[in-house]
Amino acid sequence: MIDTFDKLVESGDRVSRIEACPSGTLGYLFGELGRGGGRRFLGGAARAIANGYTEPDPRDDLSGTDVARKALILGRLLGFAGELDDIEVESLVPEKPAAFP
Repeated sequence: MIDTFDKLVESGDRVSRIEACPSGTLGYLFGELGRGGGRRFLGGAARAIANGYTEPDPRDDLSGTDVARKALILGRLLGFAGELDDIEVESLVPEKPAAFP
C-alpha cells in the first residue's frame, strides 16, 4: 500500500483517503461469522489461528492493536500528526478473555 501511495504522489496525484482491510484476521473472522449457520466467535478465531491469519499472539489482532498501528501509518501518509494513543480502539477481547484454543 505504501509503495502504491508513493507512486501515486510521485505521479502528481493527490490521495485524499485510503480504503483497506488492514487485518486478515478480522476479515477472515467476520467472513466466518457472516456466513451464519451458528458459527461462533471462538470457533472462527480458532480457524483463523489454524489457517495462519493471525499475529503470533492473536490478541494483537482481536484487541485492535495491530489495526491501530496500521491505521497510524496510513494516517501519517495523509498528514495525520497524532500518535497511537490518539486512535480510539474498540477491542474484541473481553477484559477476562477465555483461553484461545
